[in-house]
Amino acid sequence: MTMMNNEPPGDYYDYTETMQPERPWMLPWHQKYVYRIMHAKRGGTGTYSADPAMAAGRPPEHRYLYGDGAISELYLTFEDALKVIKRVHDITGGVPQVVLLTGWQFEGHDSKYPSWTCVNKHLKREQDETALDSLRWLIREARQYNCLGNRSRGIQADSVTF
Repeated sequence: MTMMNNEPPGDYYDYTETMQPERPWMLPWHQKYVYRIMHAKRGGTGTYSADPAMAAGRPPEHRYLYGDGAISELYLTFEDALKVIKRVHDITGGVPQVVLLTGWQFEGHDSKYPSWTCVNKHLKREQDETALDSLRWLIREARQYNCLGNRSRGIQADSVTF
């Protein structure tokens, strides 16, 4: 994959001189089919915590904010997501896709703070050693269906865009 070399130089830029952005959009979004895939939603009562004393001190109305390792809904695994990407590719005649993956980390969507460190184990393929390996597999395989291999900056930190 080639990297784009249109990064700004880092010098002060005064847009009022040109009335143009420092750099144009990295992707022509109007020429992409953009959609979201929801993998899983978090579940559990929120009573589990690495710090039980802290969990016991939480007001009851805040318990829904903390997952306990369970998921309430499993919609699509990484293998299922590739089937969706392939189907969109076939239906649209190969229009470039930008897919926003949601619910791929921790126990699913809204389970914990956004982080790139923990991939949802419920989405893992049987043949992969870890869920991260399965996510990497999905990103690699999706490229053959004109699904962009670039990471989009500025999109929700809890979603993966490729």
